[in-house]
Amino acid sequence: MKIIVTNVCDTWDKVFGGSGSNDVIFSIQQTADLGYIVAGGTESKSAGYYDAWVFKLDFKGELEWEKTFGGSEFDEAISIQQTTDSGYIVAGTYSKGAGQFYSWVFKLDSDGVFVWQKNYFSGTSGSESHSIQQTTDVGYILATIGYSNPSLETLKMILQESEKKEDLKERVLFKEILFNYLASGGSV
Repeated sequence: MKIIVTNVCDTWDKVFGGSGSNDVIFSIQQTADLGYIVAGGTESKSAGYYDAWVFKLDFKGELEWEKTFGGSEFDEAISIQQTTDSGYIVAGTYSKGAGQFYSWVFKLDSDGVFVWQKNYFSGTSGSESHSIQQTTDVGYILATIGYSNPSLETLKMILQESEKKEDLKERVLFKEILFNYLASGGSV
């Protein structure tokens, strides 16, 4: 998929990403030098399966630098912000395999060079970061979502409720929830 970035106030359009691939932009912010910092995920430029993708554009939309980050699994950059030291803070998702997703925060310098990272796991099935902002005390605030598998009691209640439903679609939906739990290694 080719991604088109358009500056609606000026008159430029730029295309980024590979043809026929799964490339996506989640966040774009204007930088102090009036350029833009962009974050997303890429399959076409990935060293693994799918990597976090960060690139810097100048004020004319010309590519200044482009980087990918991640391992051999599914990783993506969902939120980015320029920091007071002219670097960038990035939040997203990092997979360590086996369906385990971690909230991922990493810091880049002004040239996109990797500085540090932190991974957070919440819920029982993992988590992902959706937004990060630098705070006035030069820290960071992170918004994440955690995924949890339902408890055994909840699953039994779902199974009992599915039998009470007259609508076949509702019965199937309830049983799909239970099936997905069992397929992921859960037991009743």
